Amino acid sequence: YPNPFNPSLSIPIDIKQRSKVNITIFDINGRFVEEVISQSMDMGQYKFSWDASQNSSGLYIIQTKIDQKTYKSKVLLLK
Repeated sequence: YPNPFNPSLSIPIDIKQRSKVNITIFDINGRFVEEVISQSMDMGQYKFSWDASQNSSGLYIIQTKIDQKTYKSKVLLLK
């Protein structure tokens, strides 16, 4: 959140047990843009941010992997 955003986006996650966490950003065409985090994390609530000030306006996909589960959401960058 917020969505749409400019230029920074907050990505909250809730981890139920120690897990491997990977948050990756893709453009709307599926091309890799940036890896926000990739590490093992303890149980808890976390908030990560993505600074998209160097990216162009448009739709992006945030892919969050927590162990074997994958979540995707679309966000809109407006400049």
